[in-house]
Amino acid sequence: MKLKNPLIKGAILLTAAGLITRIIGFFYRIFLSRTIGAEGMGLYQLIFPIYGIVFSLSVAPIQTSISRFVAAEKSSRREGGVITTLIAGILLSLGLTTLLAFFVYFNAEWISNEFLKEPRCTDLVKVLAISLPLGSIHSCINGYYYGIQKAVTPSVSQLVEQVIRVFAVYIISTVSMTNTGTVTPMAAVTGLVIGDAASMIYCVLSISLNAGSLGRISGIKKHAKNILVFSAPLAVNRLLLSILHSIESVLIPIQLRLFGLSDVEAISLFGVFTGMAMPFIQFPSAIPNAIALMLLPEVAAATGVDGNGNTRENNKLSRSSGAGIGYSLLLGILCIGVFLVYGEEMGIVIFNNKTAGTYISILSWLCPFMYLTTTLGSILNGLGDTTASFVHNVISVLIRLGFVFFLVPQYGIMAYLWGALVSQIAITLLHYLTVRKKVSLRLNALRLIVWPTIILLVSLLIAKTVAIPLEIINTPSLLLLIIKCGC
Repeated sequence: MKLKNPLIKGAILLTAAGLITRIIGFFYRIFLSRTIGAEGMGLYQLIFPIYGIVFSLSVAPIQTSISRFVAAEKSSRREGGVITTLIAGILLSLGLTTLLAFFVYFNAEWISNEFLKEPRCTDLVKVLAISLPLGSIHSCINGYYYGIQKAVTPSVSQLVEQVIRVFAVYIISTVSMTNTGTVTPMAAVTGLVIGDAASMIYCVLSISLNAGSLGRISGIKKHAKNILVFSAPLAVNRLLLSILHSIESVLIPIQLRLFGLSDVEAISLFGVFTGMAMPFIQFPSAIPNAIALMLLPEVAAATGVDGNGNTRENNKLSRSSGAGIGYSLLLGILCIGVFLVYGEEMGIVIFNNKTAGTYISILSWLCPFMYLTTTLGSILNGLGDTTASFVHNVISVLIRLGFVFFLVPQYGIMAYLWGALVSQIAITLLHYLTVRKKVSLRLNALRLIVWPTIILLVSLLIAKTVAIPLEIINTPSLLLLIIKCGC
């Protein structure tokens, strides 16, 4: 059967590319750990907060903006506005990223000494700075393709970036081992730059082939202003959330010590939660993430958003939003059942850690709310309501911080697990109520919740009764290894 719905087709392509990329990344991690060692891996991972902060400020929000405005221009049949939006977004993102890259490069020693607290990262940070402008270009072009609902180029660019990066690091490592007998983390950072460059070249070539049909460039200043106004709250949102998450991560071990745990016990418990249980719960999110990427331009196009922020709701908006919510809810219900029933066994089989399994079972209730939040947040961004998304995210994090600060010292890590559930429910409800004010959603509770739940419960009962228990399967499958090591 030929898929005609661009939302479903694009989501499938992005999900497939994401899973293949994770498989490659899993083997890449094994290769790196054996060539540069645990210490080298630590130094390599240490520089990524710099990468994340720059992208949060100058790339990710502008990519989202391009996706939204390109969809709006295309739905209004303003082909000139489509290409102008892309060019304006690239100029903005490239300009901001280049300034930040220069700052990072020329202050690499200070960043390494004062921020990362590791002087050996200086040269790594300098090389990392080179990749930042390259990443901004291909991210903006991918935003354009999301906007016109063609996911082939972004999907292929993911694979190109990962394959070229791995191949480059393999060549560099082989040459370095032959010449010096050692491999340093610089090989991995250099591979990151080469991978970003390859992805950028592929995206530029792809867009160049379509240059003749994109229309004429006009009104760059107007489009740049629209993008800047729309992306500013997103950038502040990402930066503030990054800071709040950092505070949260620092506070949890401290509060666990107040609960009575030793330093080693507190860090270990935190590691089990963040390094084992949560990545497992988040693994299926590749699907709602792909849906969200394709849903944002679908919503923007359906509302007919123009450069002045005017909208007009129609049936397509309701159908698209309802479909995205429905798929995310179904996945969440499925994951509740699987993780709740098999969570403890998964923790023992995959991580050899019963505590991790207990956390997976408890956190299973997060799944529908977590996946719905991703989809609803994308709808809000597509509608242009970035302020609501920002406020809701802050409220969610503050709820978790409240549980960490006031309840973890009395009730331990369980208080944080319940805080995570309460905060996730809160942000999902806030997102949903806001979307309902703007979109006439047609959701059938019987079809979306009741019947899937009944079918799931019956299936799990049969599986538990007649199927082979999970713990008997002692040979870890490739999928389980990917979930464990590739998240």
